[in-house]
Amino acid sequence: MPTEQCQDAILAAAFDHAPSEAFVFDAVSHEISNANLRFCNNLRVDRDRLIGLSPVQFWHGLTEIGLDYLLEPLVSGKSDRIEHSAAFRRIDGSVYDVQISLLRIDAETPSILVLGLDLSQQRAAEIAALTAQTTLKNAIETLPDGFVLYDKDDRLVVCNDRYRETYALSADAMRPGAAFEDILRVGLQRGQYADAIGREEDWLADRLRWHEQADHAVEQELSDGRWLRVVERKTPEGGRVGFRVDITEIKQRQQLLERAAETDVLTNLTNRRGVSAYLSLIESQIGPGERLAVLHLDLDKFKAINDANGHEAGDFLLVTVANRLRGHVRSSDIVARNGGDEFLILIRTTRTDEELLDVADRIRADVGRPMTFKGKRCQIGVSIGVAVWQSDSSQPIEQVLADADIALYSGKRAGRNRVALFSPQMREVTVRNARLAQQIHVALNHDQILPHFQPQLDITGTRITGFEALARWDDPERGIISGGEFLAAAEETGLIADIDAAILIKSLSFVRTLTDAGFENASVSVNISSARLSDAGLADRIAKQVAAFGLKPSQIHIEILESTLLDDRSTAVVQTITSLSQKGFKIELDDFGTGHTAIASLRKFPVDRLKIDRSLVADIDKDHSTRLITNAILRLAEQLGIRVLAEGVETEGERATLEEIGCSDVQGFLFAKPMGADALLHWLRSRGLFKEKPPSASLFDPDVPRMMRVKSQRIKVSAERRARGGGGPSTLPNRST
Repeated sequence: MPTEQCQDAILAAAFDHAPSEAFVFDAVSHEISNANLRFCNNLRVDRDRLIGLSPVQFWHGLTEIGLDYLLEPLVSGKSDRIEHSAAFRRIDGSVYDVQISLLRIDAETPSILVLGLDLSQQRAAEIAALTAQTTLKNAIETLPDGFVLYDKDDRLVVCNDRYRETYALSADAMRPGAAFEDILRVGLQRGQYADAIGREEDWLADRLRWHEQADHAVEQELSDGRWLRVVERKTPEGGRVGFRVDITEIKQRQQLLERAAETDVLTNLTNRRGVSAYLSLIESQIGPGERLAVLHLDLDKFKAINDANGHEAGDFLLVTVANRLRGHVRSSDIVARNGGDEFLILIRTTRTDEELLDVADRIRADVGRPMTFKGKRCQIGVSIGVAVWQSDSSQPIEQVLADADIALYSGKRAGRNRVALFSPQMREVTVRNARLAQQIHVALNHDQILPHFQPQLDITGTRITGFEALARWDDPERGIISGGEFLAAAEETGLIADIDAAILIKSLSFVRTLTDAGFENASVSVNISSARLSDAGLADRIAKQVAAFGLKPSQIHIEILESTLLDDRSTAVVQTITSLSQKGFKIELDDFGTGHTAIASLRKFPVDRLKIDRSLVADIDKDHSTRLITNAILRLAEQLGIRVLAEGVETEGERATLEEIGCSDVQGFLFAKPMGADALLHWLRSRGLFKEKPPSASLFDPDVPRMMRVKSQRIKVSAERRARGGGGPSTLPNRST
């Protein structure tokens, strides 16, 4: 057992280090007999100075008589505890609010124990929370999505046109004062909500519960095939504020996971080798009037579900699809798994093209029906290419597989979850793209892929803030070819990363040249494709290349498209972009406002600048809706501390309107078209934008790009040239504009 002295020491320590402010004073004389460290520190006075004083000397607004009156219930025994709000005055004159508890201590001399809680931090936290809430509300109100506000009685206050368009079937019920539940019931009666059909009352109960909680986002499927993310929050007055974000494209474009296998043990379907054997057998058996139809199926959104729920869920989906496909064919037809998430259906038939398309469309609808895996609702889509072979065809029977494949991917280029019938024109497009890819490869080897630079200016159009590097093809026969004519083919055939690399190196060299020529704060924006951003080592390589040219990372702006977020490799892309940002590179989100991931992009990436697409700039001085949307984007960017550049500015009216609504930077034909390096230097020189005269000799050395293609020499450039007295890192061959 601890000694009495030890117990006293323990109690004294506990009192001195208590989490609350505490002091003790005589109930009659009011003299303070003890005070803990927290109280003394907050009052900013030594404990020795407090002993013997009365609380009224620091108790703001309290007199001795008032203190007696306050203590009367304790002293008389009517109460053993009093809760009270007070204000204490520190020795420096400052006053702080405190919530105190007064307790009677029965001893030889009745005393009062005061326990206090400093409310200063609580008050500051309340103010910070209110500020954060206001900021968040303002940000939400600027979103270019469906917006709605209901009052505390759940009656409609206001909604925007986008909200009405989103729920077109119940739009006529959206009148001020209309109850939220009544509007939902109108939509239910008209079949607006796909996931409510057949379970309307249960759906309504769930939806009202989500609405009441208003604390998390939910996804909602509409009967026209669109998907929405529904976000709702309670307002301080007890109402509900919400917005609807269309996520249909995100749902449709999630890629599929393919599994390589020679035999398909999972579904027990015929594999590709079995298909080849069947074709060899059936070729001689198809008679006049008969046809062999091949349906090449590729599942949409399979990868997303497989990634989210695991391979067990993916296997379940594949087996379910296989079983559904079997239900659409006869026993004499062939259903095969082509590998991964692709299937083949071979039908010996006399059906017409239109009838085959009807069959394919029924299969598409059946495959798209929801499936349930371990209580979770899963839904996928399917893209189908259809091709037909007849016995009188001049093509070998194996060609029908290639034709169906061509039809499938031609259809997917136009959009997923659809059926496409092969035509000879599709093969021509495929062959043309393959031929174009070969030409691009040759162009890369001969340094014909080069950047043209378009100036970026402040909103007044008087000060250059940077340049954008745009890929061009300097073909010896056709002249300068814009990126729109060859980049898509490069993307399809895997050459886009090589183009990105070539443009980056030549842009770095140009920035070096500008810097050496006296152009202050030269910077360039370069586009990097998702294929290249998925490379885990890219950030380090670019950093080394920039250092080799004697440049700072902040002079290089990395442009990414919103569609980059939808790539299968988005996790690796995010890691690369984050690494680039950490190394000091500026990150720009290009074509902002045209995709379906805009807001998510601002949360997912360390974005330094948004580039508003031309579609939200054209005729902004005349189109009120365009102005409203662009203004909303600018306000959102302002809240998040992000600069904004408007692309494609072509008229003074557009520039003036952008300046009026607060846009900071512009780019477009109103100021300058994209130019080759030499032409741009001449353009800059003519405007007196150099401190000193640029090099009079040819700006470019054709050997440098060739060296850059040699991996071991890719970043060894500028130091030796400058040591020999050269102008700066060399870049492109001399080109006329």
